[in-house]
Amino acid sequence: MRAVFLFIATIFCFSCGSDVSSSQKVYKQAIAHLHQQNLSAVNAQANLQVEGVGGAFLHDIKGLTYRFSTSDPLDLEEARTRMVSLVCSVLDSSNSDKAAQKYFHSYPLVTENLDLSIRSQPAIDYGSETDIALVMLARGVIYYDVMPKPHSQYRQVHQETFEEAVRIVESEN
Repeated sequence: MRAVFLFIATIFCFSCGSDVSSSQKVYKQAIAHLHQQNLSAVNAQANLQVEGVGGAFLHDIKGLTYRFSTSDPLDLEEARTRMVSLVCSVLDSSNSDKAAQKYFHSYPLVTENLDLSIRSQPAIDYGSETDIALVMLARGVIYYDVMPKPHSQYRQVHQETFEEAVRIVESEN
């Protein structure tokens, strides 16, 4: 009797495990496809190199993280324009991914679900009080940092909500 119980318990455990692993495989494939689609959408933007990809998605997709760098110097206006364009590309691409939508913690993804940054390598290598070394979106706010001396500490010079940045970019066009 004990042997039969152990056999049934073992079969039950293995069958449950295979269902979980196959659903996890589908979930991981959806995340990989989402990242690939987002990076393809961003690839259309000039001169951005991917440095890192990640996010918050243990059981569902709570947020996405992308790190980029550029060899272009960025002033405040150019950094703003690039970040607004980047955010719009990632949001449009993410929210149109039908395979990933069912895994989103909340749909649609919004700026509060994104953590994006663009590093300007010339500002980091040479230091500048005016060129933006790092522009970053976190929780719907865009932060602009300079690096006064080469390879020193970042210093924040400006911040604004994503909505404010969009209004400014639209008014300049």
